[in-house]
Amino acid sequence: RLIIGNDASTDDTLQIAEEYADKFPDRIQVISNPHNLGLIGNYKSLVENSSSRYIAILESDDYWTDPLKLHKQVAYLESHPECGLVYTSGEFVDETGNHLGVKKEISGALSGNRLLQQVLMANPVLAVTACFRREAFEKGCCMADFEERNFVTFDYPVWIGLATCSDFYVMEEVTAAYRVGGASISNNASYSRREAFQSGIDEIVRYSLQKYNCGKYAKEILNERIVKKMILALSFSKFERYSYFCRQIDASAGLKWAVMRYFP
Repeated sequence: RLIIGNDASTDDTLQIAEEYADKFPDRIQVISNPHNLGLIGNYKSLVENSSSRYIAILESDDYWTDPLKLHKQVAYLESHPECGLVYTSGEFVDETGNHLGVKKEISGALSGNRLLQQVLMANPVLAVTACFRREAFEKGCCMADFEERNFVTFDYPVWIGLATCSDFYVMEEVTAAYRVGGASISNNASYSRREAFQSGIDEIVRYSLQKYNCGKYAKEILNERIVKKMILALSFSKFERYSYFCRQIDASAGLKWAVMRYFP
């Protein structure tokens, strides 16, 4: 079943969605919010109105390219109850659909503390390629926390929560396209907006480290987060910001971090 969340859009999105829902009432449901709920609020509404065993995300700018995407992922989830998330390789396209590249994955299962640490280090999953188990989502994720903290993204805290209570499986085939540019905050041309987004990711990581008792990873992971902002600052020639972030590194995490802090 396809559930479309219209978060008080001002264009003709609602009209188009309702036309499809009228044609396929058994397959398509439209949830229209009279007032803008924001990113997390809209996702919360969608999840609450869904009763499916598995959930896949498809945001408005992105699209699936493999008609068997969900079939393959659900088949794996059905036969592997320990798995909470299946994701795949994905294509990058620009605003007009031109091919930009591929995020290529290697097939295989991921599990345990290594998986959790990997996901905390960086988001490995293109959301458009993912399909996850609702039971694992309800066990590992707290939407009330996400909403209270107004996280900058929905997918990343979900992947972290899933990694605490289930395995992941990666399929190497390309099944979907992620659109780069446009209104995307994570790919915005504005340095201030990009830095603000990264600070929002930092908040998700800190929340997760505390909620899931991951203190032994904290110094390394938080330093890695700082490095991402250092790289971002350099890419925009923001050398003062780069120096500022260097000074935020926790040198007690190890020799390489001490070198990065004191000899940037």
